[in-house]
Amino acid sequence: MSFRKNDNNFFATVGKATALTAALPAAGAVVTPANLPVGAVVVTDLGLRRLNAAGLTAADRFLVVQGNGASKPLLKSGAITKASATVTASKFVARKQQITTIGYNGTTGSLPTANNTSYFIKIRKNDNDAANRSQPSSLFAQFVTDASGTQEELAFGLASVGTKNMSLQPANNYLKFEVLSDGTPTALAANAGVVNGSKLVTVVAHGLVAGALVNLAGATYKIADVVNANSFNLTTVYQGATATITAGTTIATEAASLAGATKFGIRLTGIQADFDVNAFRDFYVNRFTATFSDEDILITHVQGASEGNGAWERVAMDEYMTYGFEGQNEMMSVPPRPRDTTVVTGAEYGVLQISSRDTSDGLVSVDPFKGTVLIYAELVASALTTTEAAGEAVNIIGALATPAIVPGDLDA
Repeated sequence: MSFRKNDNNFFATVGKATALTAALPAAGAVVTPANLPVGAVVVTDLGLRRLNAAGLTAADRFLVVQGNGASKPLLKSGAITKASATVTASKFVARKQQITTIGYNGTTGSLPTANNTSYFIKIRKNDNDAANRSQPSSLFAQFVTDASGTQEELAFGLASVGTKNMSLQPANNYLKFEVLSDGTPTALAANAGVVNGSKLVTVVAHGLVAGALVNLAGATYKIADVVNANSFNLTTVYQGATATITAGTTIATEAASLAGATKFGIRLTGIQADFDVNAFRDFYVNRFTATFSDEDILITHVQGASEGNGAWERVAMDEYMTYGFEGQNEMMSVPPRPRDTTVVTGAEYGVLQISSRDTSDGLVSVDPFKGTVLIYAELVASALTTTEAAGEAVNIIGALATPAIVPGDLDA
């Protein structure tokens, strides 16, 4: 989650894209639930009069205020002295799933070819959830080659067993197993229809036969049987996203018949865990350590996992905690009552952070305290238009930032 070192003084607001062009109170006007649209975020003085560049000096104290609708109270931060505030902006950065390969990695490497031999992949979970913080668990995919073991047999055997075992795991099956090979793809003339979790592939007049290898969105699959001239079944379920893969485009992402494959490998890719903010589930991207029973086989760490910046789940967790500090506690009612939410599922957010240090005397301590206010700005179609971006920057930041925050600082 997004806890930060702030002496328990934390506050998050969520600016909605729909509020960018809405009518807002003028500078100097008193902000009320009735005149501040849902998801609009502004800066006011302590009397809730809206501030602009001309109305805020270094010695002034201000509030960050979010509208929640005419029937709900405004969401207000604690008072911040401008002179103590540091404002920074962060662009949206998409999350990344961990990718690890065993054997052939797209450039080099291979799997073993011993006959009648048991091989296994061991996955050690490194997740930030309660179970794995206390006792990390391990997942396995094991396959025994036959009397004429080949890389192809081992690769598809491990992928099949691994996919089956992952289907028994919670949190969206945890990770996916895909086969990689060095075969040369030949583009098909027609589009390929694929569905995540299905073995059926539709390709008009495909001309392929059982046992043929096909490239689907960069991974290698084997045809189990031909249904008709326009469709066939794979030996393992399709692991990529449901899509229509366009024929005649980039060879690495289109359906193709593979020829001359001699090197095979397994690609392990994390799958985003399920998320429900009202169940108080932490947001994280799956992390794991992969090992292979034959220590001589190449293991390549292709891409590390990252939660990115401005993911809607992280925004939802920060908003959830803010409403908790405001007194909304879902455990106080039966059945539990979800907290208010402005976050849009699947949206992308730019982030403004106001860090402050208050030196005024407190009720129980004269020590200064540090605080963090986060302002999440919902991006429009992953990139704000010029007009919307200008509105976003002016509406939210006002006169706080020196140097000024410009629209591009929030853009994806």
